[in-house]
Amino acid sequence: MVSEMIDYIAAALGIVLVFIAGVFFFTSAVTNGLAFSNQQNAAQQAENLLDYVLLTPGSPANWGQASSAPLALGLASPTSQTEYSLSQYSLMRLLVPNASATLNFKGVNYESVYLGGYDYISAPSSYFLNYSYAKTLLNITRAYEFRLTVRAALNVSISELSTSKYSVSVVSSSGSPVVGANVMASLVYGISGKGSNPVPHVGISTATGTTGPQGTATLSFSVSPSGVGEYYVVAQVESGGLTGEGYHYFNSASQPLTYILYNAGAPNQVTVIQHCAISTSPSCATDYINVSIADLSDGANTQTQLTCNVTKINPGKGGGDSGDNSTCKGTILGGFIVVTSQRSGKGPNSYPAVQLFPIDFAVGLATQFGGNPTGSPDAVTTSRVVLVAGISYVVSLVYWPDVGPEYGG
Repeated sequence: MVSEMIDYIAAALGIVLVFIAGVFFFTSAVTNGLAFSNQQNAAQQAENLLDYVLLTPGSPANWGQASSAPLALGLASPTSQTEYSLSQYSLMRLLVPNASATLNFKGVNYESVYLGGYDYISAPSSYFLNYSYAKTLLNITRAYEFRLTVRAALNVSISELSTSKYSVSVVSSSGSPVVGANVMASLVYGISGKGSNPVPHVGISTATGTTGPQGTATLSFSVSPSGVGEYYVVAQVESGGLTGEGYHYFNSASQPLTYILYNAGAPNQVTVIQHCAISTSPSCATDYINVSIADLSDGANTQTQLTCNVTKINPGKGGGDSGDNSTCKGTILGGFIVVTSQRSGKGPNSYPAVQLFPIDFAVGLATQFGGNPTGSPDAVTTSRVVLVAGISYVVSLVYWPDVGPEYGG
């Protein structure tokens, strides 16, 4: 009788253990299945979200060139019929301003972004899009965060061998040298003005080449800039349907001679400011300026002159004073704003200096809009190859459940 009771207890205990084990494994399977399902759903949401951002222009369609905040967030170019062709102006509004390069001009605060070379371009604080507002436009709840990253598909670097000879290196986004890439480069420099009103102008020389086994090409220009304060080499490359751009610059000045203020509400107008309007060191005299738009991507180096209300800026009170800034107007559709300036008189600061301010999302520029998925093992990533002003970029979206304080504000 006792042994039978023990058998019954043992059998019951076994059933209970089997039941508990079954519940455990069932729960584990359900939990893993739900986790997998949630991650798959998040991956699909990320795919849909990235395509929405890249295939729609937003509202209004030209919000990248407007002064107000958009009503819907999209980055597609409103003038292109090609899928995954993005607006450089909309992307510029996602850039993160440099906190050390803010300035105040005539009572208005401007924030600045680094767009290549030595120089910054500045815009009103309201020009740059707030991350939390972008989340609202995309209908992303507080339970999720995102990060949008834009990087060049081809990385182009240029080193100076002499003032007329340069080495151009092309590397893929994975870090491999690109062999057989076609390279076209432009050397941009200032040329001194003549006479009693010495307004300088721009000189551009072109050279071409093809990258060899190490992914490099040596280019020689027909001119060798001398007696100039600043010059640039801008190179465009093409390989396997991908395009890239890079730059090299030389500058002997201690700081930019002029600043550019860009107001998206007046996209065909820029303000050129003499640096003494911001900083009085080094001291300023009269600067003669010339402003144009240059397209360096077609080999023809097309230049379009902007019309400035004055070509001589001077913050002092001497004769001929015309103020410390000049307003320049014209058709600004892309390329580079080229400001050539020259000090009056003679001396170390009287050389012609050229400054390039790219208004394309170009010269290998990259941006990261959003936070970092720190502490979130469920982050998913999706990517697309896009074109921005003819240059190939890789856009990646990271999407993850919020596990900490909300980024931005």
